[in-house]
Amino acid sequence: YANDLFDFGRYFNANQQPDSALHYYQLARDIVESSNFENKAYFIGLIKGNIAEAFIQQDKYDEAIPLLKEDYVASLRAKDYLNSANKLNLLAYCEMKVNELDNALRHLQGVKELTTPEESPDIYYTNSLYLSQTFGALKQYDSAFYYARKHIIQTDSISSRRSLKRSANLS
Repeated sequence: YANDLFDFGRYFNANQQPDSALHYYQLARDIVESSNFENKAYFIGLIKGNIAEAFIQQDKYDEAIPLLKEDYVASLRAKDYLNSANKLNLLAYCEMKVNELDNALRHLQGVKELTTPEESPDIYYTNSLYLSQTFGALKQYDSAFYYARKHIIQTDSISSRRSLKRSANLS
């Protein structure tokens, strides 16, 4: 039942309805916290990370930051490195928004320790964009340009793959 409530929350989050998402995430969290749920700490971490995503939609970055940190740690402990890398990107995004640029940079650079561009191109795509923005905000323009260029190359690569896939589907 907690999984279903969590999925409802994800549905509302994906449809830009953070208030509804928060309601379902809280119901799921209450059930998990009051039971002997398998992988309890990990699942609570995931719920908190998704609550943070709803807060981000509401521009509540300061509230999202501690929840993203908890999800990151829970995912690391569960060896879910892709979720950990994704949360570091989101954490850095929030830190950029509240002008914690040194923390943002540290977290963005940590993504490379968790995954590879081949394993998770979407995570690296987002990471290169945020690195460019963070370096720009830090007035480190050579690095900002380097990551902006990387982001553009990744954009072109993703577009090429999509075009190839569409062509293959038409055949």
